[in-house]
Amino acid sequence: MKYIFSGFLGLIITAIFFSLQGCGGDSSDKPVTNDTIVVGDSIQQQIVALTGKIADDPENADLYHERAKLFLLKSQIDEASEDMRKVISIDTTKIEYFITLTDVYFLTGRAGLAKAAIEKGLSIDPKNVDALLKVAELMLYFSDQRKCIEKVNEALTINKDAAKGYFLRGFALKELGDTAKAINDFQLTVDKDPEYYHAYIQLALLFSIKKNPLAVEYFDNALNLNPQSVEAWYGIGMYYQETGDYNKAFEAYNNLLAIDPNNKFAHYNMGFIHFQYLEVYAEAAKHFGNAILADSNYIEAIYMRGLSREKLGDLNNAEVDYHHALRLRENYDKALMGISRIEELKRK
Repeated sequence: MKYIFSGFLGLIITAIFFSLQGCGGDSSDKPVTNDTIVVGDSIQQQIVALTGKIADDPENADLYHERAKLFLLKSQIDEASEDMRKVISIDTTKIEYFITLTDVYFLTGRAGLAKAAIEKGLSIDPKNVDALLKVAELMLYFSDQRKCIEKVNEALTINKDAAKGYFLRGFALKELGDTAKAINDFQLTVDKDPEYYHAYIQLALLFSIKKNPLAVEYFDNALNLNPQSVEAWYGIGMYYQETGDYNKAFEAYNNLLAIDPNNKFAHYNMGFIHFQYLEVYAEAAKHFGNAILADSNYIEAIYMRGLSREKLGDLNNAEVDYHHALRLRENYDKALMGISRIEELKRK
């Protein structure tokens, strides 16, 4: 079995690009602190309050900017984009505007414009740490890890306490295969900011690869910050699955499914444990079936349910699953071999 998160960059891009809080877990319910937003109000209440202020002062770029950031926190990208268009039409002198505009462009699929926006921001203030780190984030997206590290180092010479810088450099080093230095940078991240959720996740994943029990401690640290973390519960489940503690693996996957009942990977992995290690084929078939309910095109789960049914002697339903898999992937070798086995058994 491989980690679903072995190619973790997709999740991390969502988390580190455009997380206006800079760190921590789910920020959707966290208040933003600045001069125009009342701390403690819900995000929607803050948006309503800002909308009232904008009505009274419609040429105040700062108000639109603050509302755009709140829209981003609520994943209301179109509304954020509209506010940022208004901001830039009023004022192009503040680097903070271009940092947020970079986020908006990226989230609307315009990575080239995002890069141009942050370069414009840096032309206003070449020593702005947030802008330098935003460039570093973009370099990760463009798979230019060395340029990312270069920009991070530039930022850290200005502010050696910038936790996000250590995190980005750690991630770039991980992508380059230098896991020892990556671990060091992720540890520096949490030293600088003990609430940096994604650094704990990265540390946990790297220690999981080594089957080191520190992995569970780091996942637990992440869960302390975000108890609803699907990736942390999945990682704990995988750690225990790979180290042979199947009861704890099931416990972790069940905790994950309490949060995300349709998580096909958790269902699949529970089926895989029952099939591969426990040889309880009826339970395996049930869990693979749940994975298929979550994703009707999950070909691996369809094949494995067929294999489980074959082990149970339910040859007709096994054959149905193998043919289903073949409809999804022509010449799928495992399914073809399954059908061949069943035809031979039926001839006997």
